[in-house]
Amino acid sequence: MTLTTHAVIGATVASLFPEQPWLAITVAFASHFLLDALPHWDYSVQCLKKDVNDPTHEEFVVNPLSLIDLLKISIDFTCGIILALMLLPVSPISIGVWLILVGALMGMLPDFLQFIYFKFKPRWVKPFQRLHDFAHTRIRIKYQPVIGITSQVLLVLAAALVVYYS
Repeated sequence: MTLTTHAVIGATVASLFPEQPWLAITVAFASHFLLDALPHWDYSVQCLKKDVNDPTHEEFVVNPLSLIDLLKISIDFTCGIILALMLLPVSPISIGVWLILVGALMGMLPDFLQFIYFKFKPRWVKPFQRLHDFAHTRIRIKYQPVIGITSQVLLVLAAALVVYYS
């Protein structure tokens, strides 16, 4: 899944629990793993050196393509935050902007932890990386970004409708 999808879904599920912020944050974080269990499309990241035998041994390598990857990821991150704020109703009485932002960030956090693990290999991140690998589907929508993007847009719209009608 793209960071945009994770952010909007994380913010959406967090907004369902405005009176219980710790539950909102936990559910937003868990939504990442549930979404990654669905067959989906991901854009390519060229700065990852893959290990086909053990995905926990992938590495983030700095190369000329790293800047392009960083730009793609930054745009994806920014779109996720902006869409979460645009799609979800925010008012001082019901859901605070902070809950939407924290939900969006928590929805994306496992991918950030994955980057930290690939680059620095801290031991405290390894359990999250193992959970990420376990939860992630092996079925990918390859070479079909139109279908992959369309399915994620529909998922985001469905989540927004759930919030509007709840």
